[in-house]
Formats: sequence, structure tokens, C-alpha cells
Amino acid sequence: MTSPESPRQIYKSIQFLHLALLICQILFVAIVAFLLSEGTQTGLNEQDQITFLIVAFAVTLSSLILGKMVSEKQINSIPKKESFSIKLSSYRTAKLIRYAPMEGASLLCTVIYFLTADYYFVIISGGLIVFFILLRPTLGKTIEELELDRAEIEQL
Repeated sequence: MTSPESPRQIYKSIQFLHLALLICQILFVAIVAFLLSEGTQTGLNEQDQITFLIVAFAVTLSSLILGKMVSEKQINSIPKKESFSIKLSSYRTAKLIRYAPMEGASLLCTVIYFLTADYYFVIISGGLIVFFILLRPTLGKTIEELELDRAEIEQL
């Protein structure tokens, strides 16, 4: 039987989750850029590239908007009277809901970059990665979003 996670462990897992997802995006872009620098050619015509650009923008915008809306709804639905560990576990789920669509959009743009060798897509992916970095979980954001009291803050 495993012991329940402490609030500090849950908070550290949120930070680790963010870092792991960030590293995956950066490594994937680096690998694709390396493969393309080795001379991989694209066989797509201009119409296909325009279609991919529209898809990339649609997926990017929808992932940003829906991820934010759903995660905020999830955070706002966390009962204030729950135990601190349960609140943090729900918060971790909400953060994953925010991060996963962004990472998916970033990886999709990187795949399209690999298929087309068109720098627009790696720029979009790079923008998503920068925004992802800005969403890094911090103690201040956690305190603000969960409206923690002093006793809960001390547990972190």
C-alpha cells in the first residue's frame, strides 16, 4: 500500500510535469530541425502548404482557447472546503488539461514543419513553446489560483 502524496510532493509533480512536457517539445523540434538540415526534401505543392498552415493555426488557436477555458473551469470547481491534498490533486489535473492541448498543437506544427520544411510551422511551434514556458507553475500562481490560506501555503 502506498502512502498518500503530501502537498509538497503534489506541487513538485506539477512542476515536473511542466518541465517534462517542455523538454519533449524542445527535443522534438531539435530532432526535426537536425533531420531537415541533413537534406530531407518535401514533395508538397503550394496548395498543400496553405492547407497545412490553416490547420496549424486552427489547432493552435483552439488548443489555446479550449485549454484555458476548460482548465479555468476545472480550477473554479475545486471545492474550497476539501483537504489541501485533494485541492492540489485537482489543480494538477487542471494544469494537465491546460498543458496537453498546447503540447499537442506544438508537436503537430513540428510534424507539419518536417513534412513541408516550411519555417512558418517551426515559428508557430516556437511561439507555443515560449508561451508554454510562460505558463510555468510558480508558487505565486498556485496561491492565487487556488486562493490558499496561510496554513496551506506553509505546507508547500
